[in-house]
Amino acid sequence: MSQVQYFLTSDEAKLNWYSWTSKTPSRACNIYIHNSFTHCMEGSYLAEELANNGIITYAFNLRGWNMENSEYPEFSGWERDIEDIANFIQFVQTLHPDLPLILSGHGTGALQSLLYLSTNQNIIKIALISSPWISMKISFPGSLKLSKTIFPNKSFEAPFTLEILTHDNDILETYYQDKEKGFRNHNFTAKWYGDLQKQQDLIKETAANITTPVIMLHGGQDLIIDDTESQKVFDQLQSNPKKWEYYPRFYHDVWNEDKREESHNHCIQFINSILN
Repeated sequence: MSQVQYFLTSDEAKLNWYSWTSKTPSRACNIYIHNSFTHCMEGSYLAEELANNGIITYAFNLRGWNMENSEYPEFSGWERDIEDIANFIQFVQTLHPDLPLILSGHGTGALQSLLYLSTNQNIIKIALISSPWISMKISFPGSLKLSKTIFPNKSFEAPFTLEILTHDNDILETYYQDKEKGFRNHNFTAKWYGDLQKQQDLIKETAANITTPVIMLHGGQDLIIDDTESQKVFDQLQSNPKKWEYYPRFYHDVWNEDKREESHNHCIQFINSILN
């Protein structure tokens, strides 16, 4: 993994990024988009496995989620996030103009990746989509409905605990350590939640615009999101090929589970079926 570096967005915000170099001659480049409440290093387990298979990974911290830097740009809306993702993809393209691009996202990062794909064709060769936040199982505070209009910057705590993310106790311990150090932030604003709802509605309307090959992965014991709604969006995709993978005993973080080699292997097999 590289040392932290920075790129400038279209509005000249300075966002940090990391990379994982492939262990064999590089055959593709993956851009990883992280979930909310955490940071881009959550994708390191997937990135390391991709590196073993000749795929470089680049990941950056979205605005508002780099808790180790108090001067990091604050969350400015989901549309701004998706524009930052587009800027980062362009940046990575300049580094590797001859390599096919893969876009991977988890949680809210998976939803944002789908939204990017719905308006950008012929840039991304393959998409890896894990547990997208299309519809929620968990209940958010009822007061959010009023707050997002009258008090958009009012802060709330995320209504879930770390234990429902993974069965892997070692990874769970790193989650707790990150939270203790302040690297995980389980607070969000009413504006953030209002934007989330708008983007959930939008992807249901625009999913049929996506033609990029997609593999979508879901855990059967995911207590955060509703896989039936994700399945409906998956069915709308015009991607060819596309693949749905379901893991009955997995929690939300399917790439960080105790049996994560299963989900990693499915992604690599899907990539190989297109690149080879």
